[in-house]
Amino acid sequence: DAAAFDYAVQFARILLTTGFLFGIFYVFANALQAMGAATPALIVNLSRQGIIYIPALFILRSALGVTGLAWAQPVADLLSTALVIVLYARTLYKMEQGQSSAPSAAQQNSRYKNDFRVSRKARAHMKM
Repeated sequence: DAAAFDYAVQFARILLTTGFLFGIFYVFANALQAMGAATPALIVNLSRQGIIYIPALFILRSALGVTGLAWAQPVADLLSTALVIVLYARTLYKMEQGQSSAPSAAQQNSRYKNDFRVSRKARAHMKM
């Protein structure tokens, strides 16, 4: 059916409008995780398909009809990308100010050395 094909092409074009944002979104989301910012990373990862997308489905469906359902994903992608950039910038600023709750590399290295010492002592004690 030609009408169904035209409808599918229209939906595909709508969905592809924000395809370039995937790379940006995932780079910043992974950077947040690597920075040790667990809560912002969780918020960002839940936002794209949950916190933003589901309300966008209902809002855009009531505003634009069935076409609004197709626009919900690009809107969620755009808002999620903006959110991840804001949270990344905020986390980076906090880290630069020394307010990060994530342990520094030196703190992590010290902890691992202490863990190794404890386990070595425990093994020596077990041999007795």
